[in-house]
Amino acid sequence: MRYCFALCALHFALIYVPDLLAEQIEQTKLRERELAEKRNKAKQAATTTSSTIESQNAVNNPNQDQEQPIQDSPTTTSPKTGFPMGIFILALGFDAVGWIPYVNFVTEPTAAVIFGYWQKKYQNTDYLTVLANIAIWKGIDVFTAGIFPSNSGLVIKAYIKKKVQNVV
Repeated sequence: MRYCFALCALHFALIYVPDLLAEQIEQTKLRERELAEKRNKAKQAATTTSSTIESQNAVNNPNQDQEQPIQDSPTTTSPKTGFPMGIFILALGFDAVGWIPYVNFVTEPTAAVIFGYWQKKYQNTDYLTVLANIAIWKGIDVFTAGIFPSNSGLVIKAYIKKKVQNVV
């Protein structure tokens, strides 16, 4: 029974997940383009507004010095991504309890819900990506008969992905 589920999960991971992920990547790129266009429009509007205000000030106050100190815009730095140690310890606990027969029937779905919700909040992704990640990791867990620490692997993968997103 366990290997039947593993084969089904592997089938799902190999056939459907790449298509779902490709679609998700396209949607993400489209959202990024839309955000970039909005930012460019906002910058253009701000530039137009500031140049209009400067020209009105020059007309209204011809004796005022034209040279105004240029304010430096604050530089935005990407926040450092710290390793989520608390959730990692929880994942290790779920992985350890997952080795106990029959108890893992309760703990694995509970872990999937907890880590799915955490991953949604931590990476700020949609539910399709979260479900695909959980299906892949639980498929690996079933395929390796629970020896592979899938929950802690999910946390490490989410941390690495978040760190890469902050660098880019």
